[in-house]
Amino acid sequence: MTAGIFIGHRTRDWNPKRASYTYGVRNGRHLIDLVITLRQLREARIFLRGVRQDGGEILFVGTKRQAAQTIKEVAQASGSFFVRERWLGGLLTNWRTVQTSLLQLHRLEREQKEGEWTHLPKKDRSLLQKRLKRLDRYLGGVKGIRTLPGRGRRGWSNNRAYRYPRMSKIGNPNYL
Repeated sequence: MTAGIFIGHRTRDWNPKRASYTYGVRNGRHLIDLVITLRQLREARIFLRGVRQDGGEILFVGTKRQAAQTIKEVAQASGSFFVRERWLGGLLTNWRTVQTSLLQLHRLEREQKEGEWTHLPKKDRSLLQKRLKRLDRYLGGVKGIRTLPGRGRRGWSNNRAYRYPRMSKIGNPNYL
């Protein structure tokens, strides 16, 4: 760590695009250059700060187990929105349907908080609780969102061909 490097990927998993981020090779592993990584993290921070200052919303997406908790923590710390369980098809392109589900989530939370379920039979309460839990699990990270995000960041994705068309399809090419 004092040398500014981190042991990274195996050399047999080599991708030539990683060459500029590689410090060297040791024991069959590429050493990741942390100086370059730090520089790029600072650039990303400046970019995201600019998005916030312009009044834009940021949507973080990380559906892999390794990324899910970190995505949630970073998004909550920055006051952004997140998806960490499963990407729901049409989340960006079928916004009206998503808004309907968000309204239902808000309604169920309000009803539960106000105690409107107490007079219902146990089975109905159980079904409502199950529905509320499911909606919160998949849409809880985008609960306060009013419009589509101005910027998006999909974490842990190798498929660039998949991620860019989604934002451009809704008329927003600004996607990291």
